[in-house]
Amino acid sequence: MKLLLRNLQDIQNTQRLNTLLNRKHVEEVKIDLDLDPGQKRTVETKIQELFNECGCTWGAIGLFISFFSSLLIFSQTSAFQWKFLLWSLGISIVFSALSKVTGLLLSYIKLANVLAKLENIEQYKSIIKTGNHGTTL
Repeated sequence: MKLLLRNLQDIQNTQRLNTLLNRKHVEEVKIDLDLDPGQKRTVETKIQELFNECGCTWGAIGLFISFFSSLLIFSQTSAFQWKFLLWSLGISIVFSALSKVTGLLLSYIKLANVLAKLENIEQYKSIIKTGNHGTTL
């Protein structure tokens, strides 16, 4: 999927695509808003990376840390037994899944924040252009 952000409506539609578990893969993000070219590239790259985040890095970290720490804890309590490997494997699978979901949650929040900031900038610019600054009493 390719994303083209040209106006406030496009940003709001992109916000609806930001889901926690079933996020679409984004091949390219193009921002056609009144931003500095360097900012555009930075935001385009960040949005693409966050949309394509799968949580695998967090899951792998959770797997290794929990596996080796549980092995270490079990080996400190008594002599080595093969059942410690099975327990460590089970514990590490659970923690790996939790870590993966945590990674997905973090990328979901970060993407929501980036899109919200982009939306605020675009809303502000539209207020300035139209001259609708509100009323005073």
